[in-house]
Formats: sequence, structure tokens, C-alpha cells
Amino acid sequence: MTAIVAAVDGVVAVSEVRARWTGYRLLAQIRLTVDGRLSVTDAHEVAERAYHQLLHRVPNLSDAIVHVDPKAEGVDPHAPTAHHRS
Repeated sequence: MTAIVAAVDGVVAVSEVRARWTGYRLLAQIRLTVDGRLSVTDAHEVAERAYHQLLHRVPNLSDAIVHVDPKAEGVDPHAPTAHHRS
């Protein structure tokens, strides 16, 4: 899944891939990074292309949640919730 998402135009990095079986179907969570200067609309389009590729290329995948992080030098986009991570 990492290679599939990483090959999508506009994806800068793939930082997390999780998948689990639910019966005979696979559910996935993907965290990818895009250029932080993209508009919300453009970042969403990148995520949709990644999601679409996953649906076509991963057997038994029924759904995937794709989270988009902006790439910004020296900035942690999750700083407000960092204290909840251990």
C-alpha cells in the first residue's frame, strides 16, 4: 500500500499505513504528506487519487481513510495534540 500511495502525483511522503481485516474485507488508514502550499481542494484531490489507486490495486480493500498532512519546514502540523501521543 505504501508504494501505491507514494507513486501518486502530489504525494510527498507516506508516513503511516495501517490495515486490518474485517471478515473477508480489508480496511486501511493512510497518512500522507503533500506540499503545504496546496489549497484544501488540491490536497483533497491528491488524497482522492491515492484512495482511488488503493481501491483498484489492493485486493479485498473495502475502504480506506486517507489523512493528509501538509509539508512545512520546521512545523509540526500535529503540535496542538502532541501531548496526547506517547
